[in-house]
Parts: sequence; C-alpha cells; structure tokens
Amino acid sequence: MEQLAFIQRLFDYTEYKVQVAATFAALISAVCSFSSYVLGISGFLFLILFLIMLADYRTGILAAKKEKQVLTSKRGLQWVWKFGFYLIVLSLGLHMRLYCIENGLTMLDYPLKLAHFYILLHISNWELKSIDENLERMQVKFRIYKPFEVLFESLKNVITSKLSK
Repeated sequence: MEQLAFIQRLFDYTEYKVQVAATFAALISAVCSFSSYVLGISGFLFLILFLIMLADYRTGILAAKKEKQVLTSKRGLQWVWKFGFYLIVLSLGLHMRLYCIENGLTMLDYPLKLAHFYILLHISNWELKSIDENLERMQVKFRIYKPFEVLFESLKNVITSKLSK
C-alpha cells in the first residue's frame, strides 16, 4: 500500500502544487470554453492569435524605444481596443453562423465557416505584417511575414474559389 501513497497527495488541496495545478487547469478550461462558445475557434487558435498580438505589441514597444519615441498609455490602450475588436468580429461571425443554422439555412454553414476562418487568417496576416514592420524599424531583417504571406495568398485563393462555386 505504500506504493499508492502518492494518490492521497494528489488530492490534498492544502498543498501549494495542487492549488497551482488546479488554478491553471481552471484558467485553461475557461479560455478554451470562451474561445469555442463565444468566438467559434479552438483554444489553440485563440492562444496563437493572442501570442501573435502580444509579440506585435512587444516589438512595437521595442521599436519605439529604439527610435526614442515617447511611450504613452494611449498607445497601449489601442492594443486592448484592437484585440477587443478582433474578438467581437470573430464572435459576430460565429453568431451569424448559428443564426443561419437555427433558421434552417444550413446551406450557408460551410461558406460562413470558411469566411470565419478567413477572418482569423486575415487578422493573423495583419498582425504578422505589423511584427515584420516593427522588426525592420529595429533594423532586424527577420522577414517573418514572407512565408506567411505566401501561405495566406494561397489559402485566400482556395477560399475564394470555394466561395465562388
């Protein structure tokens, strides 16, 4: 029975490690639920979008510091508004799909799913382009945007051809 003593420690909620693990599990569950039920995207795609936007914000701050620009809270608040606007647009795309399904317009579900995914790709496109511009302002020739631009254009052509059929 000594081999199973670890099980008792797994459910001992007074231990700090268990509290931290439970907090992270609850946070991840809340983010995944929010992203799928409110935005219509998976938690993974939401995390990628958030990390891309965070990288854009960070590179913008570093580029502004390198150019010796004055950093204001107004510029930081613009990032919050932009992120909120993106979430609203994604949520509207999901709710438009759900509305069509509820009203018997199931033939529009597939084109609206493609449009919803395209919106997510387009937002990522804008943000990656902005990251690339910020890196160029810092004289870093990373060119993160070029491979994504090729991928984005090919996916854009595929989605456009599917929607035109």
